Amino acid sequence: MAHSDLPFPETVFVSHYDSSSAEIPSLNACLTEMEAVDDKELTAVAEYKLVRVRKLIRKIEEFPF
Repeated sequence: MAHSDLPFPETVFVSHYDSSSAEIPSLNACLTEMEAVDDKELTAVAEYKLVRVRKLIRKIEEFPF
């Protein structure tokens, strides 16, 4: 699946910031595994592959009471 005309990478690598928790995740998305790794300790790094790209728009509609 090549999307060379789109600004989305095929793969991103994700790790958690130190402040991340199960209740409030704080993710660090990177283009390479090395960028996702902490220099001082072992780091869990997830690999995500692009599934699809869609163009969306959020529309606000007003409804009468």
